[in-house]
Amino acid sequence: MIDYHSDTLSRVTLKEEGVKQSMFLCKTCGSGEFELMLHPDFAGSVDVQLNEHQDVLIVATVNGAEQQFVADLMFMNQFALCKQCKATKQWQYHYKR
Repeated sequence: MIDYHSDTLSRVTLKEEGVKQSMFLCKTCGSGEFELMLHPDFAGSVDVQLNEHQDVLIVATVNGAEQQFVADLMFMNQFALCKQCKATKQWQYHYKR
Protein backbone atom coordinates (compact mmCIF):
# COMPACT_ATOMS: atom_id res chain seq x y z
CA MET A 1 0.00 0.00 0.00
CA ILE A 2 1.23 3.47 -0.83
CA ASP A 3 0.28 6.00 1.79
CA TYR A 4 0.37 9.67 0.77
CA HIS A 5 1.11 11.80 3.80
CA SER A 6 3.06 14.97 4.65
CA ASP A 7 5.41 16.07 1.85
CA THR A 8 3.78 13.95 -0.87
CA LEU A 9 0.33 15.46 -0.27
CA SER A 10 1.75 18.97 -0.53
CA ARG A 11 2.67 18.23 -4.16
CA VAL A 12 -0.88 17.35 -5.27
CA THR A 13 -4.16 19.20 -5.24
CA LEU A 14 -7.04 17.34 -3.63
CA LYS A 15 -10.42 17.83 -5.25
CA GLU A 16 -13.11 17.17 -2.66
CA GLU A 17 -16.35 15.97 -4.16
CA GLY A 18 -19.92 15.37 -3.11
CA VAL A 19 -20.07 11.68 -4.03
CA LYS A 20 -20.46 9.93 -0.69
CA GLN A 21 -20.98 6.34 -1.80
CA SER A 22 -19.95 4.95 -5.13
CA MET A 23 -19.31 1.69 -6.94
CA PHE A 24 -15.81 1.69 -5.43
CA LEU A 25 -14.77 0.88 -1.88
CA CYS A 26 -11.39 1.33 -0.21
CA LYS A 27 -9.86 -2.08 0.59
CA THR A 28 -8.18 -0.62 3.68
CA CYS A 29 -11.11 0.95 5.54
CA GLY A 30 -14.23 0.16 3.47
CA SER A 31 -15.13 3.79 2.76
CA GLY A 32 -16.63 4.88 -0.55
CA GLU A 33 -15.67 8.54 -0.13
CA PHE A 34 -12.72 9.82 -2.13
CA GLU A 35 -10.80 12.85 -3.27
CA LEU A 36 -9.02 13.23 -6.60
CA MET A 37 -5.31 13.94 -6.77
CA LEU A 38 -4.69 16.58 -9.43
CA HIS A 39 -1.50 18.29 -10.53
CA PRO A 40 -1.17 21.64 -8.69
CA ASP A 41 -0.85 23.50 -12.02
CA PHE A 42 -4.04 21.97 -13.47
CA ALA A 43 -5.98 24.94 -14.80
CA GLY A 44 -9.22 23.20 -15.79
CA SER A 45 -12.17 22.19 -13.67
CA VAL A 46 -13.27 18.73 -12.57
CA ASP A 47 -16.69 17.68 -11.34
CA VAL A 48 -17.54 14.23 -10.01
CA GLN A 49 -21.11 12.97 -10.18
CA LEU A 50 -23.07 9.75 -10.17
CA ASN A 51 -24.81 9.00 -13.45
CA GLU A 52 -28.21 7.31 -13.81
CA HIS A 53 -26.59 3.87 -13.41
CA GLN A 54 -24.82 4.92 -10.19
CA ASP A 55 -21.43 4.92 -11.96
CA VAL A 56 -18.87 7.56 -11.02
CA LEU A 57 -18.94 10.14 -13.83
CA ILE A 58 -15.94 12.46 -14.18
CA VAL A 59 -16.63 15.73 -16.02
CA ALA A 60 -13.43 17.63 -16.83
CA THR A 61 -13.18 20.98 -18.59
CA VAL A 62 -9.81 21.76 -20.13
CA ASN A 63 -9.20 24.73 -22.46
CA GLY A 64 -12.96 25.28 -22.71
CA ALA A 65 -13.70 21.74 -23.92
CA GLU A 66 -15.77 19.48 -21.69
CA GLN A 67 -14.97 15.77 -21.55
CA GLN A 68 -17.02 13.15 -19.68
CA PHE A 69 -16.08 9.59 -18.82
CA VAL A 70 -17.06 6.90 -16.36
CA ALA A 71 -14.29 6.16 -13.88
CA ASP A 72 -13.00 2.60 -13.92
CA LEU A 73 -10.84 0.74 -11.42
CA MET A 74 -7.60 1.76 -13.14
CA PHE A 75 -8.56 5.46 -12.95
CA MET A 76 -9.48 5.15 -9.27
CA ASN A 77 -6.21 3.41 -8.40
CA GLN A 78 -4.22 6.12 -10.20
CA PHE A 79 -6.01 9.30 -9.13
CA ALA A 80 -8.30 8.68 -6.14
CA LEU A 81 -7.33 9.10 -2.51
CA CYS A 82 -9.53 7.63 0.23
CA LYS A 83 -11.06 10.46 2.23
CA GLN A 84 -11.08 8.39 5.45
CA CYS A 85 -7.66 6.71 5.63
CA LYS A 86 -5.79 8.58 2.84
CA ALA A 87 -4.81 5.30 1.12
CA THR A 88 -4.20 5.14 -2.63
CA LYS A 89 -4.16 2.19 -5.01
CA GLN A 90 -6.53 0.38 -2.65
CA TRP A 91 -9.83 0.50 -4.53
CA GLN A 92 -12.12 -2.40 -5.36
CA TYR A 93 -15.46 -2.61 -7.15
CA HIS A 94 -18.54 -2.67 -4.95
CA TYR A 95 -22.03 -3.30 -6.29
CA LYS A 96 -25.04 -3.06 -4.02
CA ARG A 97 -27.17 -6.18 -4.12
